[in-house]
Amino acid sequence: GFVKSRRTVCHEIFRKIGRDARKIGGSHVTIKVHPHIADLLLNEESYNVEQLEQRTGRRFTIIPVPDMHIKRYDIIWNE
Repeated sequence: GFVKSRRTVCHEIFRKIGRDARKIGGSHVTIKVHPHIADLLLNEESYNVEQLEQRTGRRFTIIPVPDMHIKRYDIIWNE
């Protein structure tokens, strides 16, 4: 097998939110991820996060979860 890079995981999250935003209501999205992914989303990928917020019309909160596997993430759609 192969190991997904952290950037690949970030872009998976972006694609999933972009797809699901058309089907799911709410104005806020909580993203729970491993701390290394959270760091990438808040720093190197922050421009892409901001662009996705603008495109979907939603605000994102990124929460680092230390015991979460690096390839796992939870996306929670809030009102």
